[in-house]
Amino acid sequence: MPLLSGPLPYDLTISGTSGSHGAQVFGGVVYGNVTFSGTEDPQKALEEKIAKCRNALFLTDPAIDRASLISKKGKRVAGTGEWIRQDEKYRSWRRGETQLLWICGGPGKGKTMLSIFLTEELEKDTQAIYYFCSGEDEEHSSAAAVLRGLLWQITAKRPELTKHLLEQFDTPEKSQMAVASPEILWSLFVKLLQDPQVNTVFCVLDGLDECEEDSRRWLVRKLVDFFSPDDGGITAAWKLVVVSRPIPGFRPTARVNLDPDNDKQVSNDITRFVSARVQEFSGLDGFNGEFQEDLQRTLLERAEGTFLWVGFVMDEMRDRLTCTEILDTVRSLPRGLPAIYSRMLLRIQRDRRSISAHILRWVTVAVRPLTLPELAAAVGLRSPTPASRDQAIRDQVTLCGLFLKVQDQEVGLVHQSARDYLLQKEADNDVELEAFRIKPEEAHREVAETCLNCIGHSRLRDAPLDFEKTYDAFRLQQGPLLEYAVFHWPEHARSATTLAEQLLQHASLFFEEESRLRANWWQVYRRRGWGFSGSQLPPLHMACYLGITPLVDKQDSQGQRPLGYAASRGHETVVRLLLTYGADVNAKGQRGGTALQGAADRGDEAVVRLLLAHGADVNAKDQSGGTALQEAAIGGHKAVVRLLLAHGADVNTKSERGRTALQGAAVRGHEAVVRLLLAHGADVNAKDQSGGTALQGAAARGDEAVVQLLLAHGVDVNAKSERGVTALQGAADRGDEAVVRLLLAHGVDVNAKSERGGTALQVAADRGHKAVVRLLLAHGADVNAKGQEGRTALQEAAFRGDKAVVQLLLAHGADVNAKDQSGGTVLQWAAFRGHEAVVRLLLAHGVDVNAKGQWGWTALQWAADRGDEAVVRLLLAHGADVNAKSERGGTALQWAADQGDEAVVQLLLAHGVDINAKDQSGGTVLQEAAVGGHKAVVQLLLAHGADVNAKDQSGGTALQKASCWRPQGGGAAAAHAQSRC
Repeated sequence: MPLLSGPLPYDLTISGTSGSHGAQVFGGVVYGNVTFSGTEDPQKALEEKIAKCRNALFLTDPAIDRASLISKKGKRVAGTGEWIRQDEKYRSWRRGETQLLWICGGPGKGKTMLSIFLTEELEKDTQAIYYFCSGEDEEHSSAAAVLRGLLWQITAKRPELTKHLLEQFDTPEKSQMAVASPEILWSLFVKLLQDPQVNTVFCVLDGLDECEEDSRRWLVRKLVDFFSPDDGGITAAWKLVVVSRPIPGFRPTARVNLDPDNDKQVSNDITRFVSARVQEFSGLDGFNGEFQEDLQRTLLERAEGTFLWVGFVMDEMRDRLTCTEILDTVRSLPRGLPAIYSRMLLRIQRDRRSISAHILRWVTVAVRPLTLPELAAAVGLRSPTPASRDQAIRDQVTLCGLFLKVQDQEVGLVHQSARDYLLQKEADNDVELEAFRIKPEEAHREVAETCLNCIGHSRLRDAPLDFEKTYDAFRLQQGPLLEYAVFHWPEHARSATTLAEQLLQHASLFFEEESRLRANWWQVYRRRGWGFSGSQLPPLHMACYLGITPLVDKQDSQGQRPLGYAASRGHETVVRLLLTYGADVNAKGQRGGTALQGAADRGDEAVVRLLLAHGADVNAKDQSGGTALQEAAIGGHKAVVRLLLAHGADVNTKSERGRTALQGAAVRGHEAVVRLLLAHGADVNAKDQSGGTALQGAAARGDEAVVQLLLAHGVDVNAKSERGVTALQGAADRGDEAVVRLLLAHGVDVNAKSERGGTALQVAADRGHKAVVRLLLAHGADVNAKGQEGRTALQEAAFRGDKAVVQLLLAHGADVNAKDQSGGTVLQWAAFRGHEAVVRLLLAHGVDVNAKGQWGWTALQWAADRGDEAVVRLLLAHGADVNAKSERGGTALQWAADQGDEAVVQLLLAHGVDINAKDQSGGTVLQEAAVGGHKAVVQLLLAHGADVNAKDQSGGTALQKASCWRPQGGGAAAAHAQSRC
């Protein structure tokens, strides 16, 4: 049966067959993809989509990360961290009086253990998620990584919420783009939180300060906007606690300072921690109460309020054999973490300090933890065998003392404070320590140079290589550092800032305009994630894409400019540099887009602000007529929308298809952006080329909040598209009872018809949305209104086989005998589709069992043609005329015989059907069965007295038709005829 005959702005999947039924179903215009899924199990297909989506999201399991942290740091000492339960700001946060809480403290204050305690505490009675950032692994501490971890956890706890993500993960290319884009991931995360089925989600985010700088700034900006009282977004579903060091620009109202506000509580925790650790020496001779008290007092005095100092000291004392030796050692140790770190470095043998400093530089600036073989290759450690090499690097790592730790073959710094110490800018009092001081730009340049050298001496210099066939082998056959070098040299080059220019001379072969080496590298690099296509990028465009500032401004073969690349990727420093050196801020690139549009699409407020400050045309249009404001509105980037409006963006400008920024925001459910645009004079009734409005888009999406907002601003509730579709019909098609109710409350015309006559009631009935059907009827919907091809809501529901909706419509006076334009009745459609329960219901309501429809067929003939024995039996039991003929004289028996359906033939014969009835051409039932080669039916008919010699108008008999047309099927008729001759 036909669905709503108007434009539907989403994809549709129809189970069943295609062909002519496809033409019936889609009589209107569908804006989206129509997929016929055949006999595929929809539930299984959905489960597979959900699994693929969650697999794409997965980067790390926060639960395993937490277990790993507990393994590294040891179990929490009983009683520590529990003071937070009594903190009034924390209690207020738990009660829901505040949504965002920040627990802030310096290094070594036990923040991570407190985070672990909070996750365990919240998991007891709430829907809790969490994420632990680590400065040692940039890949797992980016904004995208954090959001992937949170999304993965939410969908693990509530798999049904994955439906909100599927559209962004329905192809490998879109999945790659989504997991690499913090903006996309953020919008998906917010969409999940806005699901009405989501209860309050408690979240612990540990170590936000350890995120990569750009990611940290981006996340802080998003959190500040999200939890802003005037944001207009939905925040009640998400309650976040951030545990970190001080972060610039992050000043939530609710804040718990570990120092100095909670020095007493932290000190009590350290006392418990020290007491527990001191018990490790209880087996030594001389361990008594006096020794225990003396050791505890000394440790607490020198720890200066940090757990980490105690941990270092206890590790150093493990090989002490007497209580006196332990006390003497503790009293000789310097106070505080910096002094302990200095002591560690000065204890390294002088002849080993150069290699130790080299190792520390690599471990400190590496974007992820290096394996032992990678680190050995990085510092140039050579050995005759892999085994001897691994042992040699282990020995070198050991010489660095407690600064480094090795876990699962990966080398990392013992703590974030160790990284801070090595990177501090202030000079040490001891000149010998300067050899270990790391200057970030120089260290990153050194690492980038080593990586490019590794690439230049690999098989990547050979070419052309067929990576489709050899990529896996290529990875296995190369040195241990190559994979790191290939994928991470750009990050080090970017962090080298101005020193990156030195790489041009060092790796000249790589940076040549036409470089085989770079082309091969690019083929490998772009496999890691979403990237621009093509065999390679010119050096300049590669630098812009990667955010490496010293190489930067010309147009590539695709018409894209460096400024466009940099703006669309959010590289503010590169954008600023290009503008400083005269880049055309309004130059148009691929598809006519400007740098401002690229930045607005990304939602990068800082880059947008920078471009506007340099004279970017705020109303510039691309080839499709789109503007920066429309891009930002579609993406839901409220801050960017506000900024563009403040700079004179035309709020009502239309794209080539006639769409405005308001329509783009409404159809995607960005309530806060819709509110902002309306406040700036957006035309609430603007129509696109197809006549669609913002209200229609929001209603079809089922976005109650946006619909409510538009109605409050006086939108025309009855506006129609070019196809005559209204917002009510769109909401009814979706089955969104809340939106339908809202529209009805605002005076929508419940009986409005589309161009082809369809009403909201017909659409809802066809979709099987019982609640919406009931609601529409209660508001005066015409139960017998006719739509496309004269069908009523009852016919739509009967065709679909929806007994509940059919019953509801009948109870409200639906005409059980109504006919469509072809004469088809409700009973005929139900019989044709084989819906026995609906047929029974219609018969109980007095339907004319012998009414004739298209081609003069009755319901019995449709059921017989279908071979539906149950429906045939039911119709016969209710007085169906077994000998009724169609316009061409065909009977139910002829259709059943033609289909070879022995059971239905038997049933009709048992009800006295005329076995020798002829159609207009004189054909008999026996002839139909013989032509079709249905031997069993032929035998059955003969047994019931079928005239084997009956002739049609051309003089043909069953024997002649069987022998001439299908000799393989006419044996029974032929044998019977010969026996009579």
